[in-house]
Amino acid sequence: MSDIDWATLTPRARELLVAEHVMGYRRVTDDTRDYGGTQHGGEVLIPPGETLASLHAWLPRSGRIPFGYFVTEQYTVSHTAARAVEDAIARRQLYADYCGALAHLVGLNDRELEDYGSIALWPVIAATPEQRCHAALMAVGALPLPWPNRQGPGPLLGYGRK
Repeated sequence: MSDIDWATLTPRARELLVAEHVMGYRRVTDDTRDYGGTQHGGEVLIPPGETLASLHAWLPRSGRIPFGYFVTEQYTVSHTAARAVEDAIARRQLYADYCGALAHLVGLNDRELEDYGSIALWPVIAATPEQRCHAALMAVGALPLPWPNRQGPGPLLGYGRK
């Protein structure tokens, strides 16, 4: 778990955090040469299953490769991209932590669920891509879960690591 503060991140920084921690992009050292023959150091995020060599055609013609150069999805803006984030959470079987974090982020609690039944789930259904990405980062451990004791938000929702 880290000391990352979601509220202080720029939109681009949020996209890169989701790409790296949820979507499987990985940091590599840029040891390639640009089209001018200059070698540049530094880290870059690359898509799962790729290498910098396999991405050579995508490289900029000159200069250093920006850290997030290959991250083109807008996970925190696009509902389609946010769905891919949820698919990644499902593949990792992190349903409980994700659902508990999302319920917390949209303000759903046991009391509302008990009093209003399934209609209380509407805020979860209507959650924004940004809220979904925030919850996904909590589920994978890149951001702290909203309940410090890891027991989940309550007996009805029952989510969270034990």
